[in-house]
Amino acid sequence: MIQAPIVIKIKKICKRSVIYELDVPKALQKYFSKSTFSLVFEGNVNFEVSHNYSMLYVPAVALVFPLALMTSTPIIVKSIDHEFYMSLGELTKILNYMYRNLPSKFFLLSQITKNIKLMTGGALLFYSGGLDSTLLLYNHCQEKPYLVTVQGSDIPSRYLPIWHETMKLAIKVYKKQMSAGNIFIYFKNPLESIILSKDFHNVLHGNDWWGGIQAGVTLPTLVAPIIESINISKVYIASGIQSSLTFPWSDRREVYEAIKFGGTRVICDDYNLSRLDKARKLKEIWSLGTYPELPIRSCLRTSIIRKGNLNCGRCEKCIRTSLQLMIAGINPERVGFKSGPALHILTEFIGQVLAKGGFEGLEKLFWQEIIRELEKSATPFLQSLTKILSKLLETDTKMIKSNRVKTSNTSHLNSLYHLYCQIPLHVRDYLPAQFSKVVKLLSRFG
Repeated sequence: MIQAPIVIKIKKICKRSVIYELDVPKALQKYFSKSTFSLVFEGNVNFEVSHNYSMLYVPAVALVFPLALMTSTPIIVKSIDHEFYMSLGELTKILNYMYRNLPSKFFLLSQITKNIKLMTGGALLFYSGGLDSTLLLYNHCQEKPYLVTVQGSDIPSRYLPIWHETMKLAIKVYKKQMSAGNIFIYFKNPLESIILSKDFHNVLHGNDWWGGIQAGVTLPTLVAPIIESINISKVYIASGIQSSLTFPWSDRREVYEAIKFGGTRVICDDYNLSRLDKARKLKEIWSLGTYPELPIRSCLRTSIIRKGNLNCGRCEKCIRTSLQLMIAGINPERVGFKSGPALHILTEFIGQVLAKGGFEGLEKLFWQEIIRELEKSATPFLQSLTKILSKLLETDTKMIKSNRVKTSNTSHLNSLYHLYCQIPLHVRDYLPAQFSKVVKLLSRFG
């Protein structure tokens, strides 16, 4: 029996937006919140959406392709770019290698259009303000790329405060003459990622849908409707995971660079660097003083961000990024983390990790790297502090303030204070301000 297809149509084309309509088989309708979605483009750059249907359909096909591949569902569109059509075959092989239970064939019914290749042209660079894209910007700012910032990918549409702060950051880059201009894309993603992650949990080895299979396929293609208008031949995008890690994840070079459309190449040239490597590269660049220091926006806990802050300082990614920056010799408070990982935040975080049974997936790999680096420079202080922190989880700080501490607890509090005194002064400068408050309390036991 032939599976009913996903039919994609273009409902409306405006100067800076395009609306798509999806006719989805009944069995797959639960994976879509609505039957239409849109791409809206804004910015301080002179451009407009193409009327070349073979390019307009590229992001829509990229959106449904992972689900269509997963369920062996055909896709029907009016026209598609020849290079992108060939890319889908390559992506099928790559995704099938990462996830062995994926079907090995895709089905696309369309008129195939060969577009004129641009031998030379400008560059676009995806920029979200995170550590990865910030280093990518420094590496290519001499080319003066257009910065592309997307709402609806790693910045959910409902989190307006963090979106507005990220927009300000991207515009700041332009004003510092590090880019040719800003392009903001409003991506009204219709996919129900939570349901998709749950239903295909086993196939994706426990990964979430967006990061595991969707992001790498869809994100670079969002610019396809405008590349002809501004003569683009290169699209730079940062990898979220280095190629040396075999962990299955779509935010990586192997997926990104398989994507081609309209003569445009997607380039991911930081594939050999880990997150710590990238932090160290930033340190090197800032030490030269050639370019200004830019804040880092890493936060995923955007619902509690206060106005004017880029990071909450309490979520897993904030704490992880802060530690990566500190290991590289960068004070997190100088680059957007207004409250570093204070002692009470770290202990709370440790408790949360223990409660959920430890780190999982890609998160675990990132933390393993951090731990390895800490072990390389391990001192008696670091080793002892780890033990002390675990004991401190059992200590009521209110009891410390009121001097009502049990005799059995005073010894490890005394040890913690003396360990703090062993920290070199230049290292203490990197400790969050809140730490000094705790030290004042602990000094009673010194």
